[in-house]
Amino acid sequence: MLIGLAGRLRRALLAHPDGARIISASQLSLKMAAISELAMSTLVGRGIPLRQARLVVLTVLRFTVGYVLEEQNGPPDADALDGFDLAAYAAAYPTVMAGITEYFQSGHTADDLFRDCLEQIVHGPAAGG
Repeated sequence: MLIGLAGRLRRALLAHPDGARIISASQLSLKMAAISELAMSTLVGRGIPLRQARLVVLTVLRFTVGYVLEEQNGPPDADALDGFDLAAYAAAYPTVMAGITEYFQSGHTADDLFRDCLEQIVHGPAAGG
């Protein structure tokens, strides 16, 4: 339920230029309050303690908005890449590079990454991915 809700929120934010930036700046958004209410009340109704339900929902919503913020920023521009040494970066951060390469070489997309990250948040490391 929560993963599907986050996916719908992501699509709605992506449908509007700067959608995530606008939502992140509106702390009193009635739409976001309605989303939180639905998610939290559903979790509480399934026996999740209120505090835990609030933390899970807050984490999922903030992750979703942050993920979309990154997506809407797009890739680095040419100026940001000027002088960037990918080989040196890969040598300094081999595990990071191996993880990125392994994930995307298997055919995963940015949509898959979003969902797999949410699985980790909602279900923990046992979720795989």
